Amino acid sequence: MVELDIPVKAVTRLSYPCDIGYIRATVSTRVGSMVYEHLLGKIRPVRPLARCLVQAHSLQETAVGSSVSLIHATTPWHHGASSALVSAWLGLPFVYEMRGQIENTWLSRIPFGNRHNAAGSSWYQLSRRAEESLSRFASSVIVLSEVQKNDLVERGIAKDKIFVVPNGVDVFKRFRPSRDSSRTELGIGPSTCVFGTVSSIVKYEGLDLLVKMLSSLPPDGDFVVLIVGDGDDLKRIRSFATKQGLSERCIFTGAVDPVVADRYLQCLDVFCIPRVDCEVTRMVTPMKGFAALSYGIPVLVSDLPALREVVPSELNHWCLPTGRVEEWAKMVWYYRNGVKADETEAIAGFLADRTWRHSAETVLSAYDYAVNRSKDR
Repeated sequence: MVELDIPVKAVTRLSYPCDIGYIRATVSTRVGSMVYEHLLGKIRPVRPLARCLVQAHSLQETAVGSSVSLIHATTPWHHGASSALVSAWLGLPFVYEMRGQIENTWLSRIPFGNRHNAAGSSWYQLSRRAEESLSRFASSVIVLSEVQKNDLVERGIAKDKIFVVPNGVDVFKRFRPSRDSSRTELGIGPSTCVFGTVSSIVKYEGLDLLVKMLSSLPPDGDFVVLIVGDGDDLKRIRSFATKQGLSERCIFTGAVDPVVADRYLQCLDVFCIPRVDCEVTRMVTPMKGFAALSYGIPVLVSDLPALREVVPSELNHWCLPTGRVEEWAKMVWYYRNGVKADETEAIAGFLADRTWRHSAETVLSAYDYAVNRSKDR
């Protein structure tokens, strides 16, 4: 947006980043060319609705002081609700960006046998209705995937106000400047096949499949699993690798800085997104697969509706049956030396419409639609 000369006032949620442990946080943080203002100095209520109102009043002060012409908020619903209130109070267009599904993310943590009952719980139903109500109220809606868009249309949201803005990349780089130095840093030889992921380590990512693949790959091959990131499922996966006697062939970096994560990403010969089949993984697309593609790294994904959108249609053989260890291992073996020469043009064409600049232009279209729709109200 900055590159397109669109003035943006970026504001974080109430009490962030104090609420994640940065007690001495300043009133703003610069990330690249963007400055993020923090809503500090006010008591953060425990109850969500009370917190929503306090956040709304803080946002209103910021919006009035900055003479904004549009309010753009992202999920979950309590952030969207406070922003929607401000848009109503000030008579401004409201754009709601649905980057995740809080209710289905929660449902993915419930044991499979209990999910049907959990989906009928008041928390699940109220969260789902809150997200749906915000998408109805919004002047325009932004989603990550066509699957999400179709779901909203089926729930009665007007199709023409929904804009698909997938995760993206800067450019198709085709080369990896930090590949060799990062491998040396991790103690990985140049001929070793490294497969793995950069991700939040949560159960629905299905990352234990990566460890299982080691036992199915040829014993005379040199294969290593690299898992970059942290999360509440990391301990379980580490323990599983140890129990299987495979821990020496697995590298778990834990939480790392984004710049370091990108360097580790460049180590990979094959990037894997082995997500399990559940409500949230069928709807929401991950981000890091696009970054891997931008380096020319093949991206293997579970054959789920949302994940089919993160690989080129010409390379749909990268979509593999969920949890089928043997089939995943065969594909890792096939791509052990990286992407095939005749596949690079398909990747380049796919990424051409998935640059951040292209995404920003689509967001601008959503803004224009929201402004024009608000004038008609």
